[in-house]
Amino acid sequence: MFTILDKNMIALFMYYKKFINKLIICLGVLFLSSCASTSNITPTVYDKKTINPENVRLIFNRTNTFFYGGVDTRIEINGNVVTKLSRGSSFYYDLPAGRTNISVYGFMDPGKFSLDLNLIKSKIYEFTVSPRTESFLPVVAFGLLGQLADTSINEQSGLFQISINKYMDR
Repeated sequence: MFTILDKNMIALFMYYKKFINKLIICLGVLFLSSCASTSNITPTVYDKKTINPENVRLIFNRTNTFFYGGVDTRIEINGNVVTKLSRGSSFYYDLPAGRTNISVYGFMDPGKFSLDLNLIKSKIYEFTVSPRTESFLPVVAFGLLGQLADTSINEQSGLFQISINKYMDR
C-alpha cells in the first residue's frame, strides 16, 4: 500500500511534469517566433535618384543562418540604435555623408563589432551582418563570463560581425 509520503511524492512528480510540459511549449513558441523576418528593401532602394545628394544610403542584410538565430542584432550608427535585425531580414538607412561609426551587437551582448568609415555623398553601401563564429566557444564553455573575457581580449568582439558586401557608384 501507498503511504502518505508516497502519495505526496507522486503529486509532486505530476506537478513538475506539467510544469516541464508548459515550459517546453513556451520555449517552442518562443523559438518559432524568432524565425520571423522583416525587410523594408524594395528595388527602388538601389536607385541612386532616390537619395538626397548630400546623403548616403546604407543597406543592411542579416544572413539567414541558424547560428544565433533567436538573437536580434542591433545596428548602431554614430552611437544611436537605428534598428534591430532578425534572422534573414534587411533594412536601409539614409544619413549625411562623412565620418561614420557602425556597430553591431546582440541582445545582452557585452561586446560590439564596429566599422569606422568615411562615407562619400550619393553612394550606396551594402553590408552583411552575420554571426561571429569566434564567439561561440567562449559563450558555450563559460557563458556570460566567456563573453566578458572575449570582450576584454578582442577589440572586435560580440556575437555578430559586419562587413561591406557591395559599394555601388551608379
